[in-house]
Amino acid sequence: MKLYLMRHARAEDRKPGGLDSERELTGSGKTKAASKVSKLTDELSGLDVVLTSPAIRAMQTAQIVVDHLNEPGLLKVDDHLEVGSDAGLILAHLRDLNYSGDVMLVGHEPWLSDLAARLISPTGDAQIKFKKSAIMRIDLYAWMDGAGTLEKLW
Repeated sequence: MKLYLMRHARAEDRKPGGLDSERELTGSGKTKAASKVSKLTDELSGLDVVLTSPAIRAMQTAQIVVDHLNEPGLLKVDDHLEVGSDAGLILAHLRDLNYSGDVMLVGHEPWLSDLAARLISPTGDAQIKFKKSAIMRIDLYAWMDGAGTLEKLW
């Protein structure tokens, strides 16, 4: 199975009195994410589901993905992927969901890097940092620590 991890695109600064989860993508963030995803349409065409954080910036980024694939039914909001989530709890959640097809998670730092490190290293000590709009592909044989191989990074 292929797991794609994507960090949300560039978002606006938090408005005074506003919530972090309400931050929207900037125009340049939308453009960069759309450009990247359009180059990867063939790569991403086998996705079975796109799980996204409930934060607006992540949902907007995930929407760009499903719009380019012309597959609106792939998108699912998953509260386990919210800002500040724990990679270990996310991995346990994914294990419970037991997806066997290709999956994309759209979310946030630092849990994206932490999750990737756990999946590609049995000790979880790989050093990874996701830039905004970055996409990583990990080939997995199970939802467990060290069960994946880092295949591509865009």
